[in-house]
Amino acid sequence: MKDVRWGIAGCGKISHDFTNALTFNKSNVVACAARSETSSKRFAETFGIPKHYGGYDGLLEDGEVDVVYIGTIHTTHCELVMKALDKGKHVLCEKPIGMNGREVRKMVALAKEKNLFLMEGMWTRCFPATRKIASLLETGELGEVITCTADLGFSIPFEVKRLYELEMGGGGLLDLGVYPLAWLLLAFGDQELKSVNACASLHESGADMTGVITLRFGKEGVGSASYSSRSETQKELHINCTKGSIRVRGCWSSHTPERVEVRRDEAGEADVFEFPIEKNFPIPMNFGNSEGFVNECRHVEECLRGGKLESNFWSLQETLKSHDIVDEIRKMLGVTYPQDQE
Repeated sequence: MKDVRWGIAGCGKISHDFTNALTFNKSNVVACAARSETSSKRFAETFGIPKHYGGYDGLLEDGEVDVVYIGTIHTTHCELVMKALDKGKHVLCEKPIGMNGREVRKMVALAKEKNLFLMEGMWTRCFPATRKIASLLETGELGEVITCTADLGFSIPFEVKRLYELEMGGGGLLDLGVYPLAWLLLAFGDQELKSVNACASLHESGADMTGVITLRFGKEGVGSASYSSRSETQKELHINCTKGSIRVRGCWSSHTPERVEVRRDEAGEADVFEFPIEKNFPIPMNFGNSEGFVNECRHVEECLRGGKLESNFWSLQETLKSHDIVDEIRKMLGVTYPQDQE
C-alpha cells in the first residue's frame, strides 16, 4: 500500500488531536464522520478534509478509505470496529478497544478472518523513548527485571461523566490504569504472569476511581501499577533490574515519555536520553502532549505499507493479555459494565 488513505470515525476532542497529528505528518485524510453531520462538517473544515458524513455508514462504505481511526466513546468501539472490518477497512481504534476481553476476541478473530490490520491505540508504545526502553530490555544488558512501578493520575472533576458513569464506560482503570499496566507488560515481557491483585476506591455509580494493581511474574518479578482519576500523581516509570535500572521522570508524564535515565551502576552517573516531542503544530491540541500522536500515525502507516496485519509495538496477543488482566481486576473490584451481561 503506497498511499495510506485515512477515514476518521468520531469528531470529538481525541479525534481532533489525532487528526491534527495526521495533518502535521502530511498524511492523506480523505473523510470524516460523526453522529451529527454538523459536527463532521465543522471537523472537515478545520482540517481540510474533502468528505464528511453524518453517521458512520457512509464512511465505512467509502471506497477511498483504506484505514479507519475510531475515536468515539469506548462503549461504541466494538460495534464500529466490527462494522469497519466487515467493510474491508483496516482499523486503528482508540484504547480501550473493547469493554472486555470477550469483545476484543471478537474483533481480533474477524480481523484475522478478513486479513486486515487491527491495532488498539496504545500510543505510548510508539514513542521513541519507549522504543529505546524496549531495546534496552531486549538486549538483556541490565539483567533480569525484578521490579517495575508505574503510575498515572489526573484530577478529573465528577462533571466529566464519561469517567464516572458505568453506562458510558466510566472508570479509572479503562481510561488511565491501562497505561501503567502496559509498562508492566513491557518490562516483564515473556515472563509468566503468576498472580494478579488489586484494590480501588469506587464512585457511587460503581465505577473505579483510584486503584493499585500488583502483578507477580516469573520467579521473582513484581510489578505495581497505580492510577487515579481523582488526583495528580507522579506519572513516572521505574524499572529495576539485577544489573541496572531505567527511569522515566523529569518530563510531563511517563505515558508520553520524553526522557529516559539508564543506570548501569547505581553509584555512578545515569545515561540520559532525550526524545523531545515536536510542538510546532499550527492548530492547538486538546490534551497534553497529543503532538506525540504523530508517532502512532507514522507507525500504523509503516505497518500498512509493509503489509503487516498487526503492530509489533503493541501486538494483538498483548492487547488480549492486557484486557484479560483488566477483566480479572474488575472482578476483584466489583466493577461491572452492561456489556459484561451480553
